[in-house]
Amino acid sequence: MIRKSEQTIRRTPTNAKSNIIVFCTAIFCLIIIFSSCAKEKGDKISVSLKIETETEILAETELTALENDTPFDILKKYCEESETELKYGGFGGSVYISGIFGLNEFDDGPSSGWIYLVNGEFADRGAGNYQLQDGDSIVFRYVTEFYTP
Repeated sequence: MIRKSEQTIRRTPTNAKSNIIVFCTAIFCLIIIFSSCAKEKGDKISVSLKIETETEILAETELTALENDTPFDILKKYCEESETELKYGGFGGSVYISGIFGLNEFDDGPSSGWIYLVNGEFADRGAGNYQLQDGDSIVFRYVTEFYTP
């Protein structure tokens, strides 16, 4: 004779109050995690901004920035303050600048668009992902063919 062992499964009634506490605790933890990942701003620094095409649109201009600002932060701040048209897509490190002063990507052919340089060097990351330092020189340049300066 084979005996089957019996198992007792006890179900406890769900407690709505404890579910709410668990849910609120989880939300609170997520808020803390995401806020700690947010970009912290630091001390003020001085940078310069220049916007150029075949002719210079904006002469080199000294601007005050915050320590963790990016070239995109500076461009956006300048365009907002001067009421200059700025077209871009994406956000954060993946932001893409498609137009400044009404001059847009592809206006002068399939390879035309905006690039940026910091201290005369082609940047190796997106304009929303490059952390500026005091004294940096930023140039946004419209090119008709993509190239590395």
